[in-house]
Amino acid sequence: MKFKIFGVICLVFKSGREKNLENKKIKKSMSKIIYVVPRNLEADSLAEKIKSICDSLNPDNIIAKPTEIRKGEGIIFGLSNPNETILRENTNIIFGQIFGNKPEWNVPGWTRPDGNYAIFRSSSESIEIITDILGTKAIWYYQDEEFFIASSSQRAIIKFLGKFDFNPEVIPWMVSNGLLGPGQSWDKRLSLIPPDSSLRLDRDAWQLSMTSDKVNFKPNKKTDKENFALFKDTLNNVFKDLTFDYSQWKLTLSGGYDSRGVLFALPKKDTHNIKIDTITWGLKGAENRSGNDAYIAKKITQKLGIHHKYYSTNISTDESLHTVLDRYLKNGDGRIDHLGGYLDGFSIWKFLYESNIQGIIRGDEVFGSYDFVSEFHLKKFIGLSLPKDYVNLKNIEFFQNFDSVFPEKFERRKNETLALWRDRLYQTYYIPNTLSALENLKQSYLEQVNPLLSRRIVETIRQMPDHLRTEKGIFKKYVNSFDNHSFKYAKASAIEPMKDIFRQPALVEIVKEELNSSSALSIFESNLLSHVQSKIQISS
Repeated sequence: MKFKIFGVICLVFKSGREKNLENKKIKKSMSKIIYVVPRNLEADSLAEKIKSICDSLNPDNIIAKPTEIRKGEGIIFGLSNPNETILRENTNIIFGQIFGNKPEWNVPGWTRPDGNYAIFRSSSESIEIITDILGTKAIWYYQDEEFFIASSSQRAIIKFLGKFDFNPEVIPWMVSNGLLGPGQSWDKRLSLIPPDSSLRLDRDAWQLSMTSDKVNFKPNKKTDKENFALFKDTLNNVFKDLTFDYSQWKLTLSGGYDSRGVLFALPKKDTHNIKIDTITWGLKGAENRSGNDAYIAKKITQKLGIHHKYYSTNISTDESLHTVLDRYLKNGDGRIDHLGGYLDGFSIWKFLYESNIQGIIRGDEVFGSYDFVSEFHLKKFIGLSLPKDYVNLKNIEFFQNFDSVFPEKFERRKNETLALWRDRLYQTYYIPNTLSALENLKQSYLEQVNPLLSRRIVETIRQMPDHLRTEKGIFKKYVNSFDNHSFKYAKASAIEPMKDIFRQPALVEIVKEELNSSSALSIFESNLLSHVQSKIQISS
């Protein structure tokens, strides 16, 4: 049976469980935000309610900083576990990081700057929320006759409204992909601000409007040499604009090109005088097994004399698996099923948080991937498959009750090569859905920055011809241009594969328990649940 089984558990948990969790300690961290504009009420009257909501968003395994409440001009917002890297000015806020200059960032209608962010800015006439070019920081919003609410957390908005209106349209997407699906939220009343967009509220008319920049890939006619020079100059200029205090940031280092490219490109005296510490995580002992991410990262840092630390993601033995799963779902709103890196119960992020680390620098990028053998395999990789795409799901009556179709805006365009379509889907769907969901899991602990997802870099790569994007051709040439390019590259991941995770007896028992619950029965038909359970096997 083709099911994203943890996606099913996400559905069941989100429908049936909510616990009150306490916090115990004060440190620095990244935040989650809820931004509220009441139409008639005084903003002051909402302070205690918003504080309570923000407090409830803090992870249960850390002692969070006190919630920060800001209000003015009929606006109020709360930051859970606030981070000093977040720039605030009155009721304007950069939720994330800008690369380079920040002129007029707080003025509604001003240009969208470079960086990884969502920016909230206001005047007496309007409220504007803008997203970066790839939507790396997901922001959800809601409006009725009394309130406009925006938040990085779906749970925060639902808690403010006081009730949950389950959106059944997430079911086929979550079952097929382990994701909520394009623009979908758990609550049918909530919407996601698209990438590279401006959401504006006219405060007098109480009307919302949305503008989004069009995504255009226009391969140029330059020679490969000219394109490489353009690409290299763009990356170098972006990295020159980064101003991190390396004592408070860590670089996540794997065994591939992406993070290694960031390591070599970060501002420093030279490639042998690297100031930032690095971290890698995976199964216990993986750093000593040749060929995987952790092993290669360890060898690189030893050769370059970089301080490096490896963290185990093995299932926590200090807490119950139920506790670990609850924390995973609450920290990330249950938006994604990528459980493998978090079975330690977020102990990595707790340790970094309690070590006063403000954030991590990652190497996520848009430089192209391998060729796909078919359109189906591309859709499956991106997370845009549906039950009808699978021979053993498409005839199940339950899934025929949904109107889910492949979104028209993601269809392959006329004369669009498979490589162009691949990269357009990656930038417009995979990053704002998959990667933003993974970042959201960690937002309560620390900040995350992806320099390679800079607007300038994205706009440059959209000019590159297919052969320079496929297999990351142009970026590999860039990384290999550094003196230290001779290091080997990883052939395997250090993290346990999902198929192995769900073979573990303890997790199988939780799956069975949840599929037998009243919550599961409120979502799925009983005959479907019985069919799924009859197909569960435990094998090595």
